[in-house]
Amino acid sequence: MIVEKKKYFILIGVLLLVVAGIIAFFVIKPKKNKAKIEKVHFSNSQAEINNKTYEIGDYTVALKKSIYSKKGRIGKLLFEVTKKDGKPEIKKIAGDGRISSFGAGDNWMMITMSASGTISSTASYEGDKLKIFTEFSMNAPDESNPDEVEAIENYPIYIYCKNDEDSDDGKYGFKLEENSDEKEIKLLGSQRLVYSPLGLTIYSDARIGRALVEFENAKGKKKVAMDVEKESSDIAGFFGSGCGTGAGYTYQYTFKNLYDVSKIKKVYVNGKCVG
Repeated sequence: MIVEKKKYFILIGVLLLVVAGIIAFFVIKPKKNKAKIEKVHFSNSQAEINNKTYEIGDYTVALKKSIYSKKGRIGKLLFEVTKKDGKPEIKKIAGDGRISSFGAGDNWMMITMSASGTISSTASYEGDKLKIFTEFSMNAPDESNPDEVEAIENYPIYIYCKNDEDSDDGKYGFKLEENSDEKEIKLLGSQRLVYSPLGLTIYSDARIGRALVEFENAKGKKKVAMDVEKESSDIAGFFGSGCGTGAGYTYQYTFKNLYDVSKIKKVYVNGKCVG
């Protein structure tokens, strides 16, 4: 009986250790993921530390970090939102943390752009603080529309607030400075290619049927950065199909993670070295 009791207590002890290990794993794991997200999206050498803050009703909205390719019109932003006496509300559009808006009632808000394009925001809580990671890509502005050109220059990103008509005119706007180490290459005619750690953009007066852009490193190894025809890339990310505006057509590929452009030694378009 004594031996059986010893075995029983040993078994209980082992089970407790296993349970403690599982709990420790799940408690520690998010911290590692959080650190990884910060490192992937905002490297110390590139992210600009911002502190542009707006008080909107009971909410405080602050832009904390940004990386922006001004010529490529691609950016990654980190916002922090707090609310007096509580947590800021969010409206989710997917189970992966993507949101369409934050705040509530008359102070319903959303992060938006001064031009057409693609924008996506993902949110998570740190205590009562709401952290919003936003990435976007914008089409070229219509040069015949001076208001749009001015808006993109002065506040490419802004907060729209339901209860404030002036918010749609950049009242809560954020002016972003180029800090992405972008490169620009002139192609045929008026076509331009801009690439940075954030992604690449091709501007063209006419629709492009075929454009295969490849990056070559010092060892001569090539990676497909953008294939317009197949809408694909060897560098994981999101492809924005050619969007036509008064400025022509914009083709963009935003990289999922920051890409080390210092390793790019040559750039090819449709098999021809262009830079």
